[in-house]
Amino acid sequence: MLSNAGELESQPFLRQMGEELADNYPLPESETVGQLEANINQLLSRFKWGVVSVDVGDDGLRLRHRAIPVSRDEARRVRWCNAFCAILEGLYSRWLRGQGGGAHVVLQRERLFSVSDVQFLYFHP
Repeated sequence: MLSNAGELESQPFLRQMGEELADNYPLPESETVGQLEANINQLLSRFKWGVVSVDVGDDGLRLRHRAIPVSRDEARRVRWCNAFCAILEGLYSRWLRGQGGGAHVVLQRERLFSVSDVQFLYFHP
């Protein structure tokens, strides 16, 4: 798809895929940040999609996702990571909205540590 539509043009579709995945695998209600992290990791383990740590900061929630599946093709790893992160943005946004987050709160990739280690920020702009 990225080859046909292009990386930027694919982002909305990939985010929507993540949202639909969240709808099909809803996150149980979480009372604490620790419980939220555990619930997310339980669902991520079903897909073998790595693990997330959730931390509260002054500017929002930070979700650091480690062990993201990596493309076997070394030349395409960055493109794969960007596509996978778009799916995760949709997935996490929908899950967090289901936990009581408002539609005005956004989730975006904040930092790329490596193609398998990415940090997202959930914040009010």
